[in-house]
Amino acid sequence: MKRYLILVSGLFFSLVIFFGWKYRTVSAQANCEPQDNYIDVFDGRGCDDLQTAIDSVPNNTPGYTIRIHSGEHQIPNRDSYSLIVDNKSGLNFVTTDPRKFDDKDQAILIFNNTEGGLLIKNSTDITFSWIYLRGSTTNGMYAVRDSQNIEASHLTVSDTGANAVQLQDSRDLDFSGGEYTAPGRKAFDLRNIEKVHISFVKIHDSGDGIELTNSTGRIEKNLISKMNRSGISINYLDFSGGLLYIKSNTIVNVQPDNEEDAAVRIYEFNSGETYKPIKIFKNVFANSLNGVHIETTDTQKEVELTLNAFWNNQKNVINGIGPGYNKNIATNPFTHDPIGSEYRTFYLTPAYYGTNLDDLEEYMGYQSTSAGPAGSQDNCDSTDLNHDNIVDLEDYGILAAKFLTVCQ
Repeated sequence: MKRYLILVSGLFFSLVIFFGWKYRTVSAQANCEPQDNYIDVFDGRGCDDLQTAIDSVPNNTPGYTIRIHSGEHQIPNRDSYSLIVDNKSGLNFVTTDPRKFDDKDQAILIFNNTEGGLLIKNSTDITFSWIYLRGSTTNGMYAVRDSQNIEASHLTVSDTGANAVQLQDSRDLDFSGGEYTAPGRKAFDLRNIEKVHISFVKIHDSGDGIELTNSTGRIEKNLISKMNRSGISINYLDFSGGLLYIKSNTIVNVQPDNEEDAAVRIYEFNSGETYKPIKIFKNVFANSLNGVHIETTDTQKEVELTLNAFWNNQKNVINGIGPGYNKNIATNPFTHDPIGSEYRTFYLTPAYYGTNLDDLEEYMGYQSTSAGPAGSQDNCDSTDLNHDNIVDLEDYGILAAKFLTVCQ
């Protein structure tokens, strides 16, 4: 009997410890408190408010991750912006499984008729990966202010009421992969940004693709299509020693109502620099009203325009050096008919140059296919040199010609 009582007591004590621990874990998650520096949101265990999860992360304390579980998640409307990341450092936002691509498997944040979507301010080293943000706002869907080292990887951002991305007074911002659209508005609006990097992004069906005001950095290897104003517009540069590279982009089907707009439009300005602060090279400009429009002949001294391909534009260049000069060419560069969606250049096209013997030779324009799972290098084989997901004679032709294109 005594042994039996000891056994029962021990079992009871074990159950108390187990259920006490389980209750404490669920309760903590229900309050969106971190567990081992992780917070799971929308996982069915109780934490269903993303802003509460963000606020639970200690200010300026790196090493925390918020995991957003799959599904469509309606974000409540709040003043100015529905989600605010303020005074955070080293905070990561991820999905639980970035390899899933059907909408039903994605983490989708929906902002319907809200003042603003997501705002990051006064923060450093923030990353967002593989998350959808969509809906309609009045202030913009994804905004960054007074922050640095902010990374957005493979986001899908769509705003039917305002700019998709609004960046201001920040530095070292990186956007890689993903898709952005803002019908009638700006997909990207940059103001006073130092060192932005936008690459392998698809921007489509918007008013302006990327508008840069007093901003520097690299805009490269993007596909910008179906704009009703300009693909890329540049207002002015005021950073001493700053450079803006527009490199290896494909900008197509820019058909604006305003005859001044173009695939790339550069407004009148004078940087006062002795060098050319704007470098536009290895791009493809096609099927547009205007290819490149430099506002005045005086502004030409600010721009280096070379090694670009122009095709089927009403005007290739206004107030600048066009095809036939500076290795700019006029030829059809595309693998497919330009009414397609990928616009990848054909491996035998003349739209292929290296700048010097030390530079890797590469195609003009955008070469990436649709993004694949994390770590898959856009879902293309290492020998699939023309990025059509098939290893065939075209790839061997590229190899034989010693073309150095690789999967991006």
